[in-house]
Amino acid sequence: MKTSFFQRSTVRGMVAGLLLAMMPTSFLPGSVPGARYTAAALFVGLRNQGWECRDSFSQGLLRRGGSVVIATTLYAGNSYCLAASGCEDAYDVDLAVYDENGNFIGSDSDRSSLAVVRITPRWTGTYYLKVTMFNSTYNGAHYVLQYAYRGR
Repeated sequence: MKTSFFQRSTVRGMVAGLLLAMMPTSFLPGSVPGARYTAAALFVGLRNQGWECRDSFSQGLLRRGGSVVIATTLYAGNSYCLAASGCEDAYDVDLAVYDENGNFIGSDSDRSSLAVVRITPRWTGTYYLKVTMFNSTYNGAHYVLQYAYRGR
């Protein structure tokens, strides 16, 4: 007995829905693991070039147009590669870096779900990393902020 395209599509949809319902939420599209995956190739390349990559990261969910500021200590003389990446629901993630006095240090504001800023601070201090979900699906997207560094 032949089945129509509509019947096959419906069965596929039901099977996909069942599998999706059985998956842990951490593996669903639009998740933190999805955002980490976006930056994975960058960090693999940096490790291969001798950079120390932090395994810890900041994460969260931002609405479209929303931002978060994360304070971190950066050390004079180290070179840093700071990366903010979005999940599958993120279309444009931006990253800006400011020093402890609020002075602009650098940014990446291209139209990509991965924003990368490379800096070498002249002094040790608190720096502020502003992650902006410039464009995403209507309900926002997850992001992660991670960095790598290399000493003098």
